[in-house]
Amino acid sequence: MSPEPPIDGIFVGEDLDEIARLFGAVRECKLAGMSKRETLARLCELPGFFEPNSPRPVKKLNARTFVPSDLYARMPVNRGEGNAGKATLAISEGCAGFCSFCAESFARKPYRENPSESALAEARRLKAETGADKIDLFSFNFNMHRDFYRLIEGLVPLFPEIGLKSQRFDSIAEDPALIEVEKALGKSVFTCGLEGISDRLRRFLNKNLSDAQVRKSIETLVAASVREIKVFLIATAREGREDLDEWTRLLSWIGGLRTPLGKQVRFVFSVTPLVRFPHTPLEFEPA
Repeated sequence: MSPEPPIDGIFVGEDLDEIARLFGAVRECKLAGMSKRETLARLCELPGFFEPNSPRPVKKLNARTFVPSDLYARMPVNRGEGNAGKATLAISEGCAGFCSFCAESFARKPYRENPSESALAEARRLKAETGADKIDLFSFNFNMHRDFYRLIEGLVPLFPEIGLKSQRFDSIAEDPALIEVEKALGKSVFTCGLEGISDRLRRFLNKNLSDAQVRKSIETLVAASVREIKVFLIATAREGREDLDEWTRLLSWIGGLRTPLGKQVRFVFSVTPLVRFPHTPLEFEPA
């Protein structure tokens, strides 16, 4: 008999209703006094779940972007004082970019957007069912959505707070008015992916982001007096002296930028090693 693996089971997916069924099954097994082996056998009946020592083909259960989740309808509505919590509104699925390192860009094609009309109808339903004061926009890069302004215009009367996560530098460079809209919504910390520290490395990563776009978007953010700019970077193990020199020049330029009131904006750089995800162009690159 083979030894038990260190991980009991793996669930492939992110659909809220399927996750609820997974935890519901675990609860039922526990209440019935079933053993771990019996519980795992029960979970393997659910789509997307398998044991690591008994792999089998499963269908990945992605968030059903344009299908409302049944989970919210079963939640109690908070009618009390103060913050009633938050809801999540999916506005797109996948990514329109083709960055060579990114699973989102290749494993979740085609890129799809939830049209503003249907997204706002879903937002009104979420408001009625949850009483939420805040809504987070679920999207890989929210500022790529073609109906972004129309979405915001429709959401503002419903939710006092709108959560906006990561966005692209090039979208800011092409439409600087985005920043003023986001600031009006209370956003003060901006997160963008730069990935490669030089033009050469961004071409290797197929980031399609030029030095001119990077500088224009950073200038726009600093001129808007945002509180903090977070920049994601990838260490490719291909960095050479010329790449580091180009990065040093960019940092020196950033260090000289000031807001209209003469203040510096806080920059935070987050670096992660390059991960070669399956089904991406870099899948078989040497580690």
